[in-house]
Amino acid sequence: TSQLNHLKMSSLSCNSVINSDLGAGTWNLTGLRAGFTFAAQPLYFKNADGTEIDITGDDFVMNIYDAADALVDTLTVGGGIVIVANNRLDIVIGAPVTDTAGKYTHDLIWTRPLTSWDAPVLSGQIIVKA
Repeated sequence: TSQLNHLKMSSLSCNSVINSDLGAGTWNLTGLRAGFTFAAQPLYFKNADGTEIDITGDDFVMNIYDAADALVDTLTVGGGIVIVANNRLDIVIGAPVTDTAGKYTHDLIWTRPLTSWDAPVLSGQIIVKA
């Protein structure tokens, strides 16, 4: 099953224009407090038609950067990222990110070995308050 199967073309003429936004979606995480660990809202992976995407053989990495764009933490499957079900991903954010209040940014990268697909799927901010 392809995560990009929502693009359907029936016929094109020479003057057709096709725009495809392949950029990562935005996922901002707010409400985190310094000194605590947080479980983010679960992520569910589905095709455009609503069918589940089986992510059990896939890999995920979340890189988290501070305001100076220095890498603070890297979450991986088994280390802050958990594949809970065929199409559900849970992410837990704690130290060292929540050690200090501040504004952080993140990129969640999804790798599908079966199709050799590798891309950032979500990016955004993480706000940690004192």
